[in-house]
Amino acid sequence: MISRKLLNDIAFDGLYYSRVLKLFQPSRSGIGVIFMLHRVVPGDDPILAPNLAARDIFLDRTLGYIRRIGWDVVSLSEARRRILSEERTRNFVCFTFDDGYADVLTIALPLFRRHNAPLCAYLTTGLIERSAVLWWPVLERLILSRDQIQFLEDGAETKLETVTLKQKRLAYEKLSRLTDKNDVQSHAKLIDLFQRNQFDTTPILENLMLNWDQARELAADPLVEIGCHTVSHPALAKLSDGEARRELSDCRDLLQKKLGVPVNHLSYPYGTKNECSVREFELARDLGFQTATTTRRGSVFPIHKNHLTALPRINIPGADSSSLRFVRKCLFGESPWPSYAPAPVTD
Repeated sequence: MISRKLLNDIAFDGLYYSRVLKLFQPSRSGIGVIFMLHRVVPGDDPILAPNLAARDIFLDRTLGYIRRIGWDVVSLSEARRRILSEERTRNFVCFTFDDGYADVLTIALPLFRRHNAPLCAYLTTGLIERSAVLWWPVLERLILSRDQIQFLEDGAETKLETVTLKQKRLAYEKLSRLTDKNDVQSHAKLIDLFQRNQFDTTPILENLMLNWDQARELAADPLVEIGCHTVSHPALAKLSDGEARRELSDCRDLLQKKLGVPVNHLSYPYGTKNECSVREFELARDLGFQTATTTRRGSVFPIHKNHLTALPRINIPGADSSSLRFVRKCLFGESPWPSYAPAPVTD
């Protein structure tokens, strides 16, 4: 039996290559798209978290494709100007990178220079200063470096074989469920996991995350805008008003002081309905951020001019050869039937 996904792909390809979708694009997918990425992985390096990493060759092809179809790759500041104006001559794409991985400087930026395309790097100051830890890339490095992982499950020590790439991916899926955003007990489970396997996270973070010298080099490039991604990467909705405000204002103030550039744009950590909603949107506006992006999926429509601190983004995982089709779907309407709802996020 043919899967629904395959039928969807066949239908989409038929409508796309017949140019039917292009005729209806403005009503289906708006005036632009803000793409979200995290890490950029070179060559054939293994990827255990495909939703959080894109290959360099995919990114290169995506930038070339967007240029070929006549869309503009613009900065967030330019996207804001276009959203607020009545100018509707050309569609736009923004590329944003969350967290502050070193490969945004070493791998992504050279690609963007080649295409003369801007990007926004949302930086988490606690990651630059090594006072905060993101669990998923560290967990990925642990599994990739071992043929066996020991962990505690229901109070009993358990072992997972991680010899093959398939076993490593299954282990990542299983062990990633140990954590929960802002949950102290789940963080303790991860710490126990690393200790149980005698895994030192410090050198991993040193290699993975930007330091201040690298952040300054990134910020100095005219193609790069620097955005705020909080101090410690918390789920803001779980914090008090004062704590949430400090996460945003302290991050912005330190970035501006250390990097010497304005920080006008914000990305909410995690960014779903559970981590940011009306309170956070109003807080970002009160603090003077020109835009703030969520991870709620959708395209940008003219109506978003009234909701600039609740902009949608689309995660583009670029781990395999099917990813470019996904990009086409994002730009011209993900499905051949229903369109992205143009209604802004209001809750």
